[in-house]
Amino acid sequence: MAKYAQRFSETLNLGRRELALLCTLMLRGQQTLGELRDRSDRMHHFEDLSEVERCLDHLHELGLAARIERRPGQKESRYAHLLSGAVTAEEVEESAAPSTDRLTVLEGEVAELRAQVRALQEKLGFCSIAIECQ
Repeated sequence: MAKYAQRFSETLNLGRRELALLCTLMLRGQQTLGELRDRSDRMHHFEDLSEVERCLDHLHELGLAARIERRPGQKESRYAHLLSGAVTAEEVEESAAPSTDRLTVLEGEVAELRAQVRALQEKLGFCSIAIECQ
């Protein structure tokens, strides 16, 4: 019977710190230093953000990770893995788009729920201070 082992870290000469960061980036996508520190804690505990940044710099030197400059409206730069190729401007834009789409969907649902509540209140002859009855 053939046996298989994962040799990714050995092949690329990566330590636990670098492997933890790469796994988190592959699993969660683009992340800030703080997000990477918090979310990779089960695999490796980083003492501070400068340790995370040093590891990311090492991954960058190896061509495995890249820093994505801060975009308008963001507080910090983000980091991404390069295992599936370079990060394009379109991918950076797409990563911000779902939150905008989600907000639009949620606003529509809230408007629909308010309309349903108004209709029920009118049907029952009940008015609330929080929701105006017409």
